This record gives sequence, structure tokens and C-alpha cells, in this order.
Amino acid sequence: MGVEGGHTGRAMSPLPTAPWARVALSLFVVAHVLAGAANVTRDTPAGEALRTVTKPWEKVLAVHQTWPMFAVPPRSTNWMRVWGEPSAGGPMVPLHPLPGEPPHGGVIWVYARGGKLERNAVAKKRNYLRSSMARALCREHPELASIQFERATRHTPPPRFGTSFLPRPDWNVSTTSFETYRCRR
Repeated sequence: MGVEGGHTGRAMSPLPTAPWARVALSLFVVAHVLAGAANVTRDTPAGEALRTVTKPWEKVLAVHQTWPMFAVPPRSTNWMRVWGEPSAGGPMVPLHPLPGEPPHGGVIWVYARGGKLERNAVAKKRNYLRSSMARALCREHPELASIQFERATRHTPPPRFGTSFLPRPDWNVSTTSFETYRCRR
């Protein structure tokens, strides 16, 4: 005998009960897992082969996008290195008018106006910023004959499946020399 309203007292299943719906749901889950696996293993021969099949589904699911979509890593970190040449000769002396290289441990939590100046001054076309910095440094350090600027760049290695990630201090640093300003006396 049935319960009034046609309900038998059994709990309703949250999953589809029709056979075609279960097959469709299973195919969806399998395609999604395969697309994710193909994307993660894209640098391996098996992942490359699997990706040829799953690439259209990756586009539908938007898993074809790389990790910068989720947490943007800088392609490189730039900072200014400033050197002074003593009037008496001798080796170049490092000067530290700006914050310099960001800490390796993570995020800079405190805003520093000098950091903004440094980020602007590392651009090649911003020589007017470097010239005004050179004038100030020449006034502060009368023992210097000239001031030289260079941009230091620490390149972020791309993440790759199956390779170890080097600690940040071990990443490559390249330098680009900018102008040398003579100190007026």
C-alpha cells in the first residue's frame, strides 16, 4: 500500500536514475579528469599524446590556461644597482639609495615610496629619474667622481612538471648597464 501523494518513504537520490543520464555524467567526469591530467603532464610523451585528444575539452573547461591565471608570478624581478667611482681611483663602491632586491621570503607588506621610484627608474627610457638620483648622490658623496646605474633582473623559471624548483637566490640574475654620470665639482 502506498503512502498518500505517491511517495513510498524512500529517500530521493541526488544522482540521475535514468541510464542515459548516468552514462552522460560518467563521460563528463572522465573527460574532465583526462583533460586535467593531460594538462598537468603536457611535458611528458604520454601527456603530449593524451593532450591531442583532450585539447578541445580543455578549451571548454578552461583548464588549458597556465598557472599565471591563478597566481600571477612575475616573469622577472627588477631592481636598480648603483655604483660610485671614487675620485682617488680604486674599485667601484656599491651605493644603496633605493630598497634594492625584494626579499626572497615572500611578499612585501609595507609600501615604500622608494620602491616605486626604483620600479620606475629601471625602465631604460626613464633616464631623467636616474640623472636626478645621480645629482643627489654626487651631493651626498663628494668623494665620488661618477655614478653608474645598472638594472639587475632575476628571471623567474617557468614551472615544469617533474623538475625540482630551485630556491629563489639560485635563479639567474642578468644585468643591463645604463648611464654613467660624472659628478660636477
